[in-house]
Amino acid sequence: NQMDNLKKWIRGYCATNSFADWNAGRVIAALDQSPYAKNTILIFCSDNGYQMSAKSRTQKGTLWELSGVLPLMIRFPGVNPQVLDQKVKLLDIYPTLMEYCQIEAPTDHQLQGESMMPIFKNPSFKWNKPALTTYGVGYASVRDDRYRYISYPDGTGELYDHSVDPYEFKNIINQLKSRVIIKRLAKYLPKKYANSLGGRYETPRNNISSRVERKGVL
Repeated sequence: NQMDNLKKWIRGYCATNSFADWNAGRVIAALDQSPYAKNTILIFCSDNGYQMSAKSRTQKGTLWELSGVLPLMIRFPGVNPQVLDQKVKLLDIYPTLMEYCQIEAPTDHQLQGESMMPIFKNPSFKWNKPALTTYGVGYASVRDDRYRYISYPDGTGELYDHSVDPYEFKNIINQLKSRVIIKRLAKYLPKKYANSLGGRYETPRNNISSRVERKGVL
């Protein structure tokens, strides 16, 4: 039945993650035993993950936290490991490498990302640069250290306070105090979107939650 199939899928998903983790460890071990260990920057990241039945969704075409986040590990030679909580983007990797390697930024265009070196030099550095996630035309979310704001092309949206609601069950977009937060985060939404190139496309929200979300017209 459907529940048995879901359990098999989740077990398979966990198995692929375990296998990838094992192989990543093999690569790192091989690097550390090679002559290149002291002059190699190691970056580990992935695509975004699946909902795995959370919030009545299984696949990855959503703007919620569970689907929007991904693992990111960067190891510089000779630097002690640490866990940093600032919210960054994959676009920030390139400027970070340029600064670390002392490569001049291009002059014919402006980089969209920001160097993460201030964070690595000072783990308590106030980043204040929310991370942006987009999916399709008009679908976007902005995540800072505390809130995730989601904007849909029909003018509706969602707002979640991760300090008290890490799994995003309570949409607080209609609360009066949320207006200031939405105004601040909405500044980071794209002003325009490139045309879609096609391919597989999922509905970024499901029918169950949209009945609630549609009340939050901005």
